[in-house]
Amino acid sequence: MSAPESSAQKRQLAAELCSTLTTLVRRYGQAATIVMGDLNVAASAADRSSGKLEHYDEGTSSLVLALRRLGLTDCHEAAGPSAMGFTFCPKGRGVSRIDYVWTNGPAIRWSSAEQPARARQWRPGRAPSVRITCRWLQG
Repeated sequence: MSAPESSAQKRQLAAELCSTLTTLVRRYGQAATIVMGDLNVAASAADRSSGKLEHYDEGTSSLVLALRRLGLTDCHEAAGPSAMGFTFCPKGRGVSRIDYVWTNGPAIRWSSAEQPARARQWRPGRAPSVRITCRWLQG
């Protein structure tokens, strides 16, 4: 959801989404779990071209913070900072990394590699977001 704190309706929707995601991961997270998508929040200041987080990046309904609290791994961070750049690129200029692939321990154990996945970045066409793919490495 874009601008998750720009209106009361969006704040409520963001809170409901965060609560639902938390419930699902707690309920089914003992099995291999992968959460991916355009979360529209940054995980760290390095994920914003400004070098600063927005207030909603650290808000109580931040999906990134919820996934961290639940113990999931951000595959980009696990692969290293040079693995991929910004995923939101309006007018071809990288602005932020807001698209993610998160996984838990059982899914990481599918791989024999130290890192859970390799992410590949594709340049956007008309859309301002970069498409990413993630491939789990089997040993």
